[in-house]
Amino acid sequence: MNYKFYSLLFLLLIGCSTKQEYNETPPAMDSVLVADSVPSLDSLQVEIPIVFKDSLLDNTGRFLAGLHQEDSNSFSAFETDTYWREYKVSMDTNWNRMYRDRLGKMKNWEATIFSFTINDTLPLFYPFSGPDFLHAHYLYPKANEYILAALEPIIEIPQLDTVSLTARDKLLDSLGHSLRDIFNKSYFITTHMMKDLKQIKGVLPALYFFIERSDNEMLEQKFITLDSAGLEKEVNFKQLHWQKTPAVKITFRNRKTKKSEKTP
Repeated sequence: MNYKFYSLLFLLLIGCSTKQEYNETPPAMDSVLVADSVPSLDSLQVEIPIVFKDSLLDNTGRFLAGLHQEDSNSFSAFETDTYWREYKVSMDTNWNRMYRDRLGKMKNWEATIFSFTINDTLPLFYPFSGPDFLHAHYLYPKANEYILAALEPIIEIPQLDTVSLTARDKLLDSLGHSLRDIFNKSYFITTHMMKDLKQIKGVLPALYFFIERSDNEMLEQKFITLDSAGLEKEVNFKQLHWQKTPAVKITFRNRKTKKSEKTP
């Protein structure tokens, strides 16, 4: 899925189309079929699409979301930090309560009622969203794009596995505090958000949190703008805010199924 955030921010989440990992093997042929009636894989020249994943991006997202790493990496040692462990307990408690009281009910309503009335594989445009990917995704989980438009800043997250322990803990503290209205009320309060995002340096920490906590994994992030023809163009972050349409594009997919919607 693609997620774009433009400033007028647009944030685009794109799902990389139902692609297989490069290390997956093709499914076995049905043994009932007669071998001579089935063309060989070589003759069909089957090409399995390759999905590349920025592991550092996803590992950073899991760290900020208060989720354990899935393998041994540069963030694994930080999980012994007392502050991170306390942060994880707090985020687990708040997330589980929110899921029980609200998100789980939304998910069930979407699956049993709402999804039958709409075509939710279409791109979703969410104006005045702030970094609220969460509710867009729970109401429209099959959308192939989420385009979020807001005024909040896009600021590149520093490489958190190289900054000081004090800096990491301060970011976790600020991020947890910034999510209080989402946990308690289901929406951001603008006056709170304006102050909170100065502490966490823009919308990306909250976006990472929501994407990862929603059982997704991030594959790629690009800073982009639109050219005069309205086409997407990648730019270096240092030049991003000189653009008329500064944006960040995050590609992600469902962590469990490895499935995602078609990439436009």
